[in-house]
Amino acid sequence: MDEGRRMKVSDLLDWCRMTADNSLAGVTISGGEPFEQPQGLLSLLKALRTWQHESARELDILCYSGFSWKHLKQNHEDILALLDVVIADPYIHTMESSPLRGSSNQTIQLLTQIGIKRYSKNELEHFSVKRIQVQVDEQRIWFIGIPYRDDMDKVDALCQKDGIVLKSVSWRG
Repeated sequence: MDEGRRMKVSDLLDWCRMTADNSLAGVTISGGEPFEQPQGLLSLLKALRTWQHESARELDILCYSGFSWKHLKQNHEDILALLDVVIADPYIHTMESSPLRGSSNQTIQLLTQIGIKRYSKNELEHFSVKRIQVQVDEQRIWFIGIPYRDDMDKVDALCQKDGIVLKSVSWRG
């Protein structure tokens, strides 16, 4: 945990509202490990569901976790009740990746009708080509998505070659 990166749920939700446009269809929560902050995650999910209801959006909420599905079901039922999809199980760098999964051992848990509608096996074909979204605010550039293995290191190397230094990047452990 990095105290310098603490953020209030209300500030995070404000950022979501600011960056969202009418095409926003979902929110993805990834790590670190979201379930290591269960109270914060629960507060965020409740706030997102309230926002969804108030704005009448058809929004799905997907969350990644390195914990096993069994562990999540046993210990976080309240959180799972607010999610549409969970990608569970540890990321293993040496395994192949596939749409939505960093490694092929990870499981896709469909928890609601909207989760099934958007992430069932038949619907995953549009995820077959990995894409990265870029979001820019006053202080940062955000890369959002699941890159191919080592792509972010290649971005970093190309930037450095041109004299651009990327600081505080999340993909460096």
